[in-house]
Amino acid sequence: MDEVYGSYDLTTSDPDHFAVTPESGSLITMLRFTAIYVEDDNIFDYDTASDKTLTFTVTATERDDPTHTDECTVTITLKDANDNTPVFTEEQYEATIEENSEIGDNVATVKATDADASEDFGTNSIIYSLESCDSVTIVFAIDETSGVVTVSGALDYELQATITCTVAARDNNAGADALKSTSTLVVTLLDVNDTPPTISNNVTTEVNVYENTALETVVLSISASDPDTAADVIFDIEYQPNTDDVLKGWFKIIEVDCVNKEDMGNTRGGDSKFCQELRVAANIDREFQGMKGNTLQLTIVASDTNTTQGDMDDTVDIEITILDQNDVTPEFSEDCLQDLTVWENSPKDTPIVIVTAEDPDEDDDGKLTFSCSNNEYVSIDEASGLLSVTGAIDRENIENDIITVSITVTDTVNSSTTEEVDITVLDRNDEEPQFDMD
Repeated sequence: MDEVYGSYDLTTSDPDHFAVTPESGSLITMLRFTAIYVEDDNIFDYDTASDKTLTFTVTATERDDPTHTDECTVTITLKDANDNTPVFTEEQYEATIEENSEIGDNVATVKATDADASEDFGTNSIIYSLESCDSVTIVFAIDETSGVVTVSGALDYELQATITCTVAARDNNAGADALKSTSTLVVTLLDVNDTPPTISNNVTTEVNVYENTALETVVLSISASDPDTAADVIFDIEYQPNTDDVLKGWFKIIEVDCVNKEDMGNTRGGDSKFCQELRVAANIDREFQGMKGNTLQLTIVASDTNTTQGDMDDTVDIEITILDQNDVTPEFSEDCLQDLTVWENSPKDTPIVIVTAEDPDEDDDGKLTFSCSNNEYVSIDEASGLLSVTGAIDRENIENDIITVSITVTDTVNSSTTEEVDITVLDRNDEEPQFDMD
């Protein structure tokens, strides 16, 4: 049996916060200290306690002789527990950047705090991450230490004007016990006028126009779209080199309201629409000498003028065929009716001249017929224009030795030209001499 020296009582110097068990004992006793929770008392809260160590005294008093006491000092060091979740400074962060921002450009900075006071679990231990973004591709990155969000991919306002991301903050050193919170980052892209206009694929590129078409007649309609909100698209006409200035004045392009936007071809719903009409601006003359053939080549250019991005345009080539109208009076060829002669007594059908005339009207519009006034001496073939002898010509019976005939050339719409022609009758030695009996 162990020798008993006596019994004793144990007390602490801070009975409000610490208790010792057992409160009494004998010989050598293993002591256990219990912290006593006191409401609204934070001396045990590592995060808020001003002193991270707690010191108290334990006194042992011998029951048989209370004058026999002994004391020891107990020091308890508080240890931080990961009992606080990181908290973002904002429930939602908002940022605005231009769509042409470069890789590495700053977007926003997110911040979170952690009430845990130790380096292991406190604010300095927080790591940041991007949990998700609703963009089609990865366009943002976040620095896990600083919370700085930067551009990491190509942005395009025309594809997505607002991108929403979920950012997370978690304890770095808590392992499986790490606590996490999230916040929202909403990034609004500012449109940059960086996309050229697009001419609709519904444009007719080959058109026919009659000469003499009335002014302001619509030749074709043309439209363009531009997804940029700041786009300001204008249209212009460009001609082939060496095109005569008169031809350049035949057509003009003017702005009109876009009535049927849904019929504009290759456009998107949010695009800005620009509509124009190519119209007749001056009298069109297919026979104009500056025309090379019967077609006019031109290019319509749609240009965005409200940009600093360089050339921002689209083009479409147009071929206009000028159709003929029978609007030109035929004319006799130069000199074909000059200095005509015929020998008297020439046999029937003796050719005198082939009359020629010109009419620049195309195809049947330029088909000509010839005729001459009633005359007992000559006639003309209506198709070939051959003027020939039809009756006996006796110079001695023709006044002044001249046969005068009216020759007419007529086209298919009875537009005609008439000229009086003198044919000199040449003398033959066909008369016997006679004495003058007077």
